[in-house]
Amino acid sequence: MSNLLGEPTFAENLARRFHEVYESLAPLFDYRTRRATAVPWEDVPEANRRLMVATCEQIANDLREHCLRALRAAEKERGA
Repeated sequence: MSNLLGEPTFAENLARRFHEVYESLAPLFDYRTRRATAVPWEDVPEANRRLMVATCEQIANDLREHCLRALRAAEKERGA
């Protein structure tokens, strides 16, 4: 899940942050997460981490495509 330099990818950083925020907000919504996943990111089961990273990767790709389409449309409107 790391890049060629051994650093976390954007998707992994996003998944980690999502996990941290999700776990911190859950009690405010009267929601209890599973004990196995209500742990620091490093302790989340590997399968769960891979799923969250893959999900964030897909969302990031979708957002990138959406932004590119919007930029192209804006350029077309300006006659660029």
